[in-house]
Amino acid sequence: MKTSLKLLAITFLTTCGMALHVGLSYAQTCPTPALKACKASNFCSTDSLKLDAPTAYGHVSTYAGHTFGNLNGNLQTAQFYGPRTVAFDPSGNMFIGDEGNSCIRKISTDGMVSTFGGSPFSYSEEGWADGPLNEARFPVPGLMVFNNDGSIFQCGIFQHSIRRISGGMITEFVGNPYDQSYKDDTLTAARFTGIAGMVRDAAGNLYVSDMGNHCIRKITPAGLVSTIAGKPGIAGFADGDTAARFNKPAAIAFDRDGNLVVCDRDNRRVRKITLSGVVSTIAGNGTSGNMDGTGTAATFDFLENLAVDASGNIFVSDGLYIRKITPAGVVSKFAGNGVHGNVNGTGAQASFGYPLGMAFNSAGDLFVADADNNAIRKITPTGVVSTYAGIAYNMPQNGDLSVATFTGATGLSFDRAGNLYVVDGREYVPRVRKITPAGLVSTLAGGNANNYLVIDGTGDTVSMAGTGGISAGDDGNVYIVDYDGTLIRKISPAGTVSTIAGSYINRGYADGQGAAAKFDQANAMAFDPAGNLYVSDQGGRCIRKITPSGLVTTFAGNPTLAGIRDGIGSAAEFNGIRSLAWGPDGYFYAAEVSFIRRISLNGEVTTLGTGPLGQGLMLGDYNSTCLDFGMVIEKLAFDRNGDMYITAIDASNPAQNLRMSVIKKISRKGILTTIAGSETEHGLVDGDYTDARFYGIGGMAFDSDNNMLVADTYTRRIRKVNMVNATGYLWSNGATTQNITAKQTGDYSVRTIYGTCTSAASNAVSVVVTPMPAKPGLTLSNDSLSVNSVSGDSTYHYVWYLDGAEYTSTVEHFLTGITEGTVTVVAVNNGLSDVACSSAVSEPVVVNSIEGKYNRVALNVVPNPSKGLFTLHGLEKQTNIRIINSIGRSVFNGIANGNSQIDLQNLPAGIYRLIAEDRQVSVVKAE
Repeated sequence: MKTSLKLLAITFLTTCGMALHVGLSYAQTCPTPALKACKASNFCSTDSLKLDAPTAYGHVSTYAGHTFGNLNGNLQTAQFYGPRTVAFDPSGNMFIGDEGNSCIRKISTDGMVSTFGGSPFSYSEEGWADGPLNEARFPVPGLMVFNNDGSIFQCGIFQHSIRRISGGMITEFVGNPYDQSYKDDTLTAARFTGIAGMVRDAAGNLYVSDMGNHCIRKITPAGLVSTIAGKPGIAGFADGDTAARFNKPAAIAFDRDGNLVVCDRDNRRVRKITLSGVVSTIAGNGTSGNMDGTGTAATFDFLENLAVDASGNIFVSDGLYIRKITPAGVVSKFAGNGVHGNVNGTGAQASFGYPLGMAFNSAGDLFVADADNNAIRKITPTGVVSTYAGIAYNMPQNGDLSVATFTGATGLSFDRAGNLYVVDGREYVPRVRKITPAGLVSTLAGGNANNYLVIDGTGDTVSMAGTGGISAGDDGNVYIVDYDGTLIRKISPAGTVSTIAGSYINRGYADGQGAAAKFDQANAMAFDPAGNLYVSDQGGRCIRKITPSGLVTTFAGNPTLAGIRDGIGSAAEFNGIRSLAWGPDGYFYAAEVSFIRRISLNGEVTTLGTGPLGQGLMLGDYNSTCLDFGMVIEKLAFDRNGDMYITAIDASNPAQNLRMSVIKKISRKGILTTIAGSETEHGLVDGDYTDARFYGIGGMAFDSDNNMLVADTYTRRIRKVNMVNATGYLWSNGATTQNITAKQTGDYSVRTIYGTCTSAASNAVSVVVTPMPAKPGLTLSNDSLSVNSVSGDSTYHYVWYLDGAEYTSTVEHFLTGITEGTVTVVAVNNGLSDVACSSAVSEPVVVNSIEGKYNRVALNVVPNPSKGLFTLHGLEKQTNIRIINSIGRSVFNGIANGNSQIDLQNLPAGIYRLIAEDRQVSVVKAE
């Protein structure tokens, strides 16, 4: 009967919805712990509150890969991230819309790169925050037009307003960034839908291509907006004046005669608008392709940007080519070979990643923002292509860690020999890469550009597409989910790929052997110790089992039902498993939205954590009352010590924050701590704790030394997280151990020591300790046993034991009716504080016979359990009754007689005790 106290779980940095951001620098500022009590803090002095101090934080470094970032400096060392637009000011300085860094970069005429406006890797809920340039926000920095007075008109690509930069400040000029529609009006009363091109004439008028409204608009210096060509909101193709139609017009520029030239993107044509407003077609016939020719004999594939040289030649970015259109309309390929890559050279010798914005300098050189290569490319008038600025990446490069490059790692797995396998390039031409313990990177399989054909084979003859989960098996093979979740494929140590289950052609859901089985949206995977492979499918609504012989069965969940329901096998429901791992305690663990689910080998599913579904259990059945995640859990993995790690994003807006990742640790006691990263900011920043930034964590794995390796997808790098372990603790009560027991009422806080660094003090946790009742003494008389040391105190009830077994519980301090046996008693307070505290057990008293004052009649409640209406039997007269809950608090008081009905429908489900006279009976209130 003694009330037991479970361990209190206390988390640091993010606990039960509480978040704290602390900036620090390595070996100078330690992370400040945050203590949070996730249950009532009143405790018995015998079961005092246990406090746990933090044990580690993460130091993040780049393990492998390089290509981009936000580094300023000279042309040889500067880094960009997805540059999208290029423009020159009248003095010859180059300005770049650096989309991935959310800022505007500047390259001065002396070749130095700096940040002109915005904050690299910043994110702001305001998005288009105006103000001083260093505080302003540019969610998609793009178009820039320079005025004679030194001011700049700036518009984010596909955004709905134009801003003006002047005197180091940025303000709205026309349109509204949060309102996409159509309206000719003045200044911020005007409305646009996705501006994709902008150019200024000599009189200071701006001309913009309003892509979403399929028209060309004019803006006077006073901010008056009008439509000069196209029908607002009506997509189509037609030349003429008022009858002219466009289909998502993009870049726009003036030719040497003062006509407007427009990339009519979805019409696959280059169009011209004369000064009188007549629209005609310069080149292209609307057919998709890259055929050279004159005028409408030529074809284009994806027109988006253009620039015009001093001779009147038009240059357009068309997919992976730079095309040239002479004043006579002759179209030719000027640079690029149509292959995605990064090769300098002349004309067709060169290759581009994703050429976008273009601009000419005064010498006639064409500069191109090569977004996928994170570089600015330069093309001379003779077609010689070189890298002007930025550290561009080639296609995936093998070699040692210092030279290897990746195109977007999305999954990691170690084999028993310590080799790390990486799924690389999900968005391009996927490959499985291998990193040996010595740091040598090679391609195990994949790389065939025919990534829409299922091609098994060896090495680079293999095609992959939409590659997902990866797991290295104990049999020496590597297994992957491929072709957008329809195939399970095996890769041998020699790089030979075979398909072991599923069918790309017949995607769907079916159990069976090998190719007879069907998968639809398989993603995460994990092995059990027997070598069976488990795969989450149908968008993570069920878990499939694949035996070593290739037999596929459904293990748990229902592919047609989405929910969070515990149960066994098909009785359980999942709502979207994102990650699956085998735990050290013999269970599978699945990361699912804001829950962690535990699955036994017989298919029983249990939801962990708090909330209406959580069971409050963790590894080894430790209590985890703080596991109320309040975030979207993306990935899950276990380290070599059996601690669980998750990556998480902000649950309030998971779609927008998908690339903003933080790593958290869940210890075997269910304590949740932040290790590294930020829940609100993404980026590429090495360093400690919450100073570090990631940009879309695709997977985690632990090496033999228990170092964490992270696939940081959008930085195209493998990051390493070393745990900086605590070396000591300083509690406010003077204790120096990691865990302390709070035996006295007071406020408790802790400082954590990491080597030579001592953190600031945590917040205080207030603890109220309730004294236990005194040990009862028993007196035996002729007709009863009486408690003599605490008798008469109405705040107690007494639990009596006969020969070591519980006999009865009563608020009365005496007991009658025992014929013989050894009797003991425990005093328990009746829950007038937050907890019911129990005394020590009394000294035993041997009873030979006690005459009862009345005949004992057993209490009986029927039906028991019920949903809240009970009938009480066993009382001979009208009697006061009381019902207490599990902590001894009264929840019902009344008067009953021999056959009285009790209504407990307003109480939550649970087990209660009904007390009448000196007798008690358990009452079970069902759901």
